[in-house]
Amino acid sequence: IKNKSCLKIIGLIWILIECNLVAGNIFGFASLFSELHRCGIYETKCENSSELIVLNNTETMGKECSGQMKKYELAFTLGIGFYNLPAIIVGMISDYFGPRCLKLIAIVFHLISWLSLGFVAPNRDWLLLFHTIFLSLAGICTLLSSFSISANFSQRRGLVTALISGAQLTSSIWYAIFQVTKYHICIHPVKNFRD
Repeated sequence: IKNKSCLKIIGLIWILIECNLVAGNIFGFASLFSELHRCGIYETKCENSSELIVLNNTETMGKECSGQMKKYELAFTLGIGFYNLPAIIVGMISDYFGPRCLKLIAIVFHLISWLSLGFVAPNRDWLLLFHTIFLSLAGICTLLSSFSISANFSQRRGLVTALISGAQLTSSIWYAIFQVTKYHICIHPVKNFRD
């Protein structure tokens, strides 16, 4: 009995780590907007604008990129929608095939999602939409399949559910962490080992 309760605790810790890493990443997607702009994603939606400075009669050129921002917002909105809308279907899949099958589906969706983000480029902007849609589908599959472990904790079911929900919410911070890390690396580059 002691060995079985130890396995339940290990399983819960694994699920909490898993949910923290992948279940709610879509909610932090807005942290990537400045990085996507820097990489030129949907740059074709920007329009040139000029501004005349009266004091020294110089004209400056700038870009008005509200169209670019609307595309980022569309991708974010699609992601949020695809996180919430298919929950009933995902729940039925979990009932019929079990949480293990749902986790496998989530893994496939995550692979598609992160590969599409890895290959997004100014001439392949549409991959950003694939990233947000599949990231959301993978996140909801991971989250709903994780709730099945709460049945193993009959006396602490509410606590386990709250821990899983909290882990899902904290996963939204990963984009911001990557952005800060990249900024820090750009400011303070790592020295070459030979130097």
